[in-house]
Amino acid sequence: MKTRLLMMALMLGGHFYATAQVEKGSTLIGGNISFTSKNNDTTGKTGGGTAVIKAGRAFSENVVWGIFGIFSHSVTRSSSSVPRTHGSLYGGGIFNRLYKPLGKGFNLFGESSLMYAHTRSTLPYDDRKATIDQVGLGFAPGISYQILDWAQLELSLPDILSASYIRARPVWGDTQPKNNSFAVSTSLKGSTADLLGLGFTLLF
Repeated sequence: MKTRLLMMALMLGGHFYATAQVEKGSTLIGGNISFTSKNNDTTGKTGGGTAVIKAGRAFSENVVWGIFGIFSHSVTRSSSSVPRTHGSLYGGGIFNRLYKPLGKGFNLFGESSLMYAHTRSTLPYDDRKATIDQVGLGFAPGISYQILDWAQLELSLPDILSASYIRARPVWGDTQPKNNSFAVSTSLKGSTADLLGLGFTLLF
């Protein structure tokens, strides 16, 4: 199944220009939600969700530029006696979306984005916490279906490829180490359900 999704993503990453479906001057308002659930032998089980809201404008046919905001919350339940960890992410950035109409109300799209995000993680009943600032690039392919003249439903593969510069500042009692790193990741490492994001778009 993951192989098929990867093939789909590679095809979507090709050519996105075709007969105009999103007209120049159109305004886009939309968003999407996605969920994740991962098991790790070291950290335990992590589950959470992400919500994104966005607004943009088509400055040329089938090409939309815009801004977005993002919120994410996660909970990690350790297999040991250590209390569960809570994490919240806030951020935003700019995006560029390219459409390729398929006919009969369907469109392929590829969306690239530049994001800044701030994350806070805490351990209840403990003095451990961490803040993380990151700047990242991401790519998400998807498909949309036009249910009304001005409304579309979307199914996407969020963060199928992303690269981030991360600055972490954990606090463990009186110790406050800093750690800067660069990471490249893909959502293909998760389960099939983790790969999919459900969204909507209003175009007028």
